[in-house]
Amino acid sequence: MVRRKPMTMTGSLVIITETVAAVVPGADCAAVVIAAPDGTLGTRAAHGALPGAVIDLHNKTGQGPCLDAVMPATQIWIRDIRDEYRWPLFRSRAAEIGALSMLFAPMTAGPAVIGSLCLTSGTAGALDD
Repeated sequence: MVRRKPMTMTGSLVIITETVAAVVPGADCAAVVIAAPDGTLGTRAAHGALPGAVIDLHNKTGQGPCLDAVMPATQIWIRDIRDEYRWPLFRSRAAEIGALSMLFAPMTAGPAVIGSLCLTSGTAGALDD
C-alpha cells in the first residue's frame, strides 16, 4: 500500500487555481485571495503572472473590483477594464500591466465571506459567459 502525505491547504488551493485557469474559457490566470483584518488583500494561491500584480494594484490604490467582491460579497465581471469607471486609479494601471478582462467571485463559508476567486485575462472580453 502506498501512503501519501496529506495535502496542505496551500497545495489544495494551488490545484484549484491551476484547474480553474485550465477549464474556464479565456482565463489566463487564477488566484484565491483573502482580505486581511486591515482591509488589504493577500494571495493564498495563484496560477499565472497577473494575479500578484493585480492584487498589488488593489492594495496600492485602495480600490478595485476584488476589494468590492470580498467586502460586500458581490460577484464582479469586467469585460474590458479600459471601459470601466468604478475604480479610476485601479483601471489605468490594470490596463498598463495587461489585465484587461477579470472575474471576481466571492468565496463564502456560511454567511461569512472568506475570500475571492479571481480570474484574469490579457484579452478584453475573454471571460464572457
